[in-house]
Amino acid sequence: MISPSALRGYVLEELLAGELRHTGFLLLVDSSQDPLALAQASNGLRVRGRGADHQVDVLGELEWEIPFSLPVRLFVEAKYRDAPVGISDVRNAVGVINDVNEHYSAAAARGAAPGYFRRFHYRYSLFSASGFTADAEQFAFTQQISLVDLSAPARRRILRTAFETAEVLREMAFNSGLRKFPVNQMREAFRRALGTWPLSDDSGTGSRYSEGFEAAYSRASASSMQDGDLLPLSGLAQVAADLVEAVDGSLYFAVTNTPFLIVVHREGVQSDDSSESVVSAQAEFEGPRLPRPARLTSTSRTSADAEWALVTSDQEIVRFSTTPSVERAVLSYEAGDRSRHAGTRTITIMDGAGGTPLLFEPLDEVTRESRQASAFDPGYLYRDDIDYVDLPIDIWTHEAMELLLKRLRDERRPQAEVIVEAARRGGRISRDLVYQIAGFSPDRTLRGFTKPPRRIAAQLIARGQLDPDAPPPLVAVYRKGVLATHFQVPREFAEFYLD
Repeated sequence: MISPSALRGYVLEELLAGELRHTGFLLLVDSSQDPLALAQASNGLRVRGRGADHQVDVLGELEWEIPFSLPVRLFVEAKYRDAPVGISDVRNAVGVINDVNEHYSAAAARGAAPGYFRRFHYRYSLFSASGFTADAEQFAFTQQISLVDLSAPARRRILRTAFETAEVLREMAFNSGLRKFPVNQMREAFRRALGTWPLSDDSGTGSRYSEGFEAAYSRASASSMQDGDLLPLSGLAQVAADLVEAVDGSLYFAVTNTPFLIVVHREGVQSDDSSESVVSAQAEFEGPRLPRPARLTSTSRTSADAEWALVTSDQEIVRFSTTPSVERAVLSYEAGDRSRHAGTRTITIMDGAGGTPLLFEPLDEVTRESRQASAFDPGYLYRDDIDYVDLPIDIWTHEAMELLLKRLRDERRPQAEVIVEAARRGGRISRDLVYQIAGFSPDRTLRGFTKPPRRIAAQLIARGQLDPDAPPPLVAVYRKGVLATHFQVPREFAEFYLD
């Protein structure tokens, strides 16, 4: 059976693909998308290199056209280990990239349809749940491999989701008596649910998540999956539905004045329905946008949780952390430097429609080090390190609940009356009653329905009006299939109405 750390890494890769699908990358999942550069193997997709074919778990192709450059493809690899990722994994990434970037066959190009055979510029991003060793970080910097440390506070939720999902899958496989974990089945199911599966099927549902996911996946799997060890479809569909709820569309790739990608966490501007992010990713390239000024600050009082944030005038907050070498190159300059690098810098968020550039003033080395050690104006920042589990203690106050309801009503959100009715009914409300109160048509999904109250709760926490350990104000509960059977509110809400 698969090891826990390996399975956590596979789940994490699918979550990252789901979060980053709105950054302009199309996921490549089958050799039919590019038969000359890709090959299919029993353990998944392979990319042809000059000397060998290389397995890839998540491969994205940037849909932007970059002037004076080959089209870009990106390897995404995630490691969920207890220890930092070492230099051997970075060496492997360097070897793979060098080999695939040298793959080109003039004979194949001549035999291909006119204009079909294209060359690509492959890049590599390596994600780690526990950071990287110093020698791995230094080697990656010199070889232009992008390292992303997911242990920062803004990314802990995605790690927790990957961990809990992997535990559920392992238990499901054990209870089903499987001898080998079906990684390919898991990946396809997750990708169909998360909207990262780009291939169409006979059902016509394509890659978009729908309430017919279970039936569509069943039909598609019948022809693509070989007989053998498979997870039960109903259980896998349930796990996939939970992942859809967990992905909030807040993570983006961003580019800097260095040849490295960084991953940022955007707050304050996200749509409550993450499906809108998918639409924006498919929009036409709008061309360069004017840079928006932002203030650079730190989010933590301790160097162990050091994160940076860019705060715009309209309260958008972009949180990120990166390796020391990239941080030094992007955020700071040496005292006395009179070159252009001592002026303003830009971080451009890849949002699928041309990018959003944020313009900021870099810090000199002394100031950067001091801000990393003790946060600058941390109370100004939006906090989003919330534990999304019900706690056995009473935390919500009546005042906080009233503030939540007022904000929802000010935004004309039906969630306010849903929460009130759930409280009056002892803490739970059925799916059918939610439709009735909200006035939704039967063909509308409830995907993202809990996000507005969670967002407002996070803002109350940031202002000190709600305990940071407060459970979410509205939770979707699944008893079977991929649809929420009912919703529930914290028990304090019911007690307020019973009193």
